[in-house]
Amino acid sequence: MKALCGLEDCDCGHTIGRLQEEVDSLRTALNQDGHVLEFRKSGWAIEHPVECRSGSLLDCRFNFLCEEMGGPPEEGLGRYKAAIGADGTLILAAIKEAKP
Repeated sequence: MKALCGLEDCDCGHTIGRLQEEVDSLRTALNQDGHVLEFRKSGWAIEHPVECRSGSLLDCRFNFLCEEMGGPPEEGLGRYKAAIGADGTLILAAIKEAKP
């Protein structure tokens, strides 16, 4: 397999498959699977997955969609798994926190 550096005979080991394994390993270690939004009385925050960290987090589409919401969803404050629907709208699913 050709290395990402572009050289056929390079032994740097940076193949796409190897880098994907590293990303998957980080995602597992950080317990991340997509975007998580947290709505609090004081505002909102986003936990970005590993893939977003290679660029500017402020350019992430989820930031713009959260700003457009203008506040928490009807379900209220809390943590939500987030996705972007085929029509470009934000889809939220409440994360039920385990009681201690």
